[in-house]
Amino acid sequence: MTIYASFGPSTRAELRVSLDVIEREFLGRGTTWINGDKISSSDVMVAWVVRWLLEGWRVGKEGFPKVYAWLGRLPSKEAEKVSDDQAVKEMLGGDYAVEESAELANDPLEIPIGQNVLFETTDSDPGSHHQRGKHVSVRFDTVTVDLKNKLGLHFPRRGVIVKRSSS
Repeated sequence: MTIYASFGPSTRAELRVSLDVIEREFLGRGTTWINGDKISSSDVMVAWVVRWLLEGWRVGKEGFPKVYAWLGRLPSKEAEKVSDDQAVKEMLGGDYAVEESAELANDPLEIPIGQNVLFETTDSDPGSHHQRGKHVSVRFDTVTVDLKNKLGLHFPRRGVIVKRSSS
């Protein structure tokens, strides 16, 4: 079973809406790139996700012609292969970081910072896309978990189930 087979109808609909936003809102303005007439980091950061979705989901070019044309304009370069340890080192050494916040008073999760947690999406088969880690931050819009490799994943508050975990 592919990862896409476990996506429920709501997830597939949300993915289609996201592609439609790129097609109409960003590329439908008559610009070549997401932010205008010059390639930017926005194109690079969004393109890999869109490519991944389109490759596995098999959405035809006729549905999103501007998206496919935009992807075709992007420079192609074989990604440099790095070890998992090197990837973690690069990410942890980067300049970008989200400032973590303290626990929110009266947060409905009622899961204390430092607790082991399990995250799952609400619209996939239970257990098919879960992630475990240590609960390190909670904001009104996101919950953050640290993985064993020390990377922090930020999960949205919508569409995700957060549970206490023993491991």
